[in-house]
Amino acid sequence: MIGDLSRTARDRPNRESPTSNHGLSLLLAALPWIVFAFLTLVSWQRWIEPWVDAGRELMVPSRVAQGERLYRDVRFYYGPLAPYVAAGVERAAPQSLPARILLSAAVALLHVEALRRLAFRALPAGRAALAVSLAVAIGFFLWPGGCHLFPYSLDTSLAVAAATWALVSASRPEADGAVSVAFWLFAALTSRPEIGLAAAALVVITPVARERGARFAPSLLRAAGAAVAAAAAVYAILSRATPLATLRQEGWLAFLSVPQEFRNVYLSFAGLDRPALRLSELAIALLLLLVVAGGLALLAYAARAGGTRAATAMTAAAALALTLVALACLRPPPFLEAPLSLLPPMVRPLPLFVIACALWRTGTRLAGTRDRGI
Repeated sequence: MIGDLSRTARDRPNRESPTSNHGLSLLLAALPWIVFAFLTLVSWQRWIEPWVDAGRELMVPSRVAQGERLYRDVRFYYGPLAPYVAAGVERAAPQSLPARILLSAAVALLHVEALRRLAFRALPAGRAALAVSLAVAIGFFLWPGGCHLFPYSLDTSLAVAAATWALVSASRPEADGAVSVAFWLFAALTSRPEIGLAAAALVVITPVARERGARFAPSLLRAAGAAVAAAAAVYAILSRATPLATLRQEGWLAFLSVPQEFRNVYLSFAGLDRPALRLSELAIALLLLLVVAGGLALLAYAARAGGTRAATAMTAAAALALTLVALACLRPPPFLEAPLSLLPPMVRPLPLFVIACALWRTGTRLAGTRDRGI
């Protein structure tokens, strides 16, 4: 619907004043930030899930701040960047939960800006604003699985934010972007090595490089190599005097041989632990989402046919209706608590949807058809 609004404004340049077009552009550019601020407000001080790694996120930086050594003295499965950054915050503000939340919020805001820049370079303004706003709502705040203001793993938040900034930097001219690419890849690699390696691979095969007529952009390839070498040196320094078996079982090398307890959690998150039950949850969630999507599609069709004023009114009505539904789910009245507790996690269809979109995009690329921004 937002995309339709953007097209309506763009397709009628003679009926809209420059001021209104400028205002719409500003609104679309700010929409991801508005969504982030709104969801921060409605979820205020409800970010911590006590049973999902909150103790580790608080304890590991505290022990590092007290002088214990990561990996050798402190069991930790990920890269060293987040614990050491959080340990610095711990030294500056000992045992301050607000200070730690501010650190997580800073990482989240960095990530939002990186997503916003990528989307607005790749899509029309309306679709870009909608895409980033959905990413913020679903990936940053939707439970279970994510609240970036106190994430289950600050390392993961840092790694994904840094990887996104590496892709943003890779889209700049070679001379301007190479240093930034190396910096952000180094941050991703020292947060979660597997995410950093995936980001490095994406950077060196970026479409920007191919558009220059070469298979790889030499400067990006050198930047990725420098980041990998620097990260390897950091891991080597921090791993000295720590047995290899410890690093593989309880340290940063665990991603090469994932512990069984991690596999059990991943199977549960992926919905593969109890296939029959998870398929039922998936079907119910899909049905509910299709009902909502069908209503929004009808409103979007009516908005396109009705002109700018009708589109604005219908967008406002849809936003109000969805807000009321969200508030009812967030703080349900007594008569709704029991029925709502039976609903499955609405995040269930998301991995399936992302995989389907990726397959669709791959198919269109292989077929050589025009990319319409799906």
